[in-house]
Amino acid sequence: MLAQKRVHDLSDKMVQELQKVQHSSANLSSSLASSLHSASAAQQEAFNEISATLSTTISDLRSILGQQIPLNEKVSRVGAEINNKVRPVLDKITKKVSEAFGAVRSRAEDTKENGINGHADGGPMER
Repeated sequence: MLAQKRVHDLSDKMVQELQKVQHSSANLSSSLASSLHSASAAQQEAFNEISATLSTTISDLRSILGQQIPLNEKVSRVGAEINNKVRPVLDKITKKVSEAFGAVRSRAEDTKENGINGHADGGPMER
């Protein structure tokens, strides 16, 4: 019984953390869209897809945890869900966040090369 409680507690914590990641990825998509005018539709769609995948995965994990099956089978199913869905989506998040930061760095470097005010000579803007 104690082992079952621990598995449920750990699984609940994992689901909570996945929900946080889901919300963060959705917020990142919105933030990218508003702060980077050049954020591609593909980048925004990738973060939306990640959020949807996380939502499905969270639902699947909750379903597994709610089933009246032996503990070892429940642990096996949760482990499979982690390997088959959670890890790949976390890898995708890592890749997409790296790409987004790369785009921000690139824009910052372009701005620096062209001067703070966007002029190649770095001089003040005329009014």
